[in-house]
Amino acid sequence: MKAKGIVLTILSAVIYGFTPVIGRMTYTMGSNGITLAFFRYLFVLPFLFILALMKKENMKLSGKQLRAIVEVSLGCSFTVALLYSSYSYTAVGTATTIHFMYPLWVSLAISMIFREKPEKPQAVS
Repeated sequence: MKAKGIVLTILSAVIYGFTPVIGRMTYTMGSNGITLAFFRYLFVLPFLFILALMKKENMKLSGKQLRAIVEVSLGCSFTVALLYSSYSYTAVGTATTIHFMYPLWVSLAISMIFREKPEKPQAVS
């Protein structure tokens, strides 16, 4: 079971790594960051629905839960749309590297705004 998890993790990392390159290629076909983000999430919905059915997940939501999911979804979609849009203005590698430096920027902002000293694990990472 552990080997299967490692293989799936490596496979997902490789596929995820090619996403920006493939996304940039779609721009030559008339796509942009907004449409790319939209279709990325649209096409994954049937697969997630099938997985939820296979795992017999309870998909009933309260109004409060639905609102929270919508808010988080909008924020995540906006972030991905901005990242994909940045590929039109800079190299894919540069944009992706800067994007995934967000933990550093969040830690620095917390240190400056709230005057909190980072704990050892945060400082090391």
